[in-house]
Amino acid sequence: MRFPAALRCRAAASVLLLAPGTAGAADLPVDLELVLAVDISRSIDAEEARLQRLGYASALTNPRVLAAIRSGFLGRIAVTYVEWAGIGSGSPAVGWSVIADADDAAAFAGALVDRR
Repeated sequence: MRFPAALRCRAAASVLLLAPGTAGAADLPVDLELVLAVDISRSIDAEEARLQRLGYASALTNPRVLAAIRSGFLGRIAVTYVEWAGIGSGSPAVGWSVIADADDAAAFAGALVDRR
């Protein structure tokens, strides 16, 4: 059974509202709180999911993206990676992390790529 796009969006939003943050990231003001919400339903195979994670990891460690992050008022963002497959499913695959420099980005990217 396929769900209409609006229903899938509502399901994703409900997952994000229920997703817990971490105390460390929540206490630090940031320029942006970025939720990378990724569909891993049956329409996405393991290789495609891996490619999505690699793409996000590559983007977050890109020097231009890091320069944009540093150019913010506070010079840091918080990011989490959530996988969801439908109504009532979904969980943070990589919890909230603060990215302020290349080391932070590399740590988040590593956790993302290591995700199976």
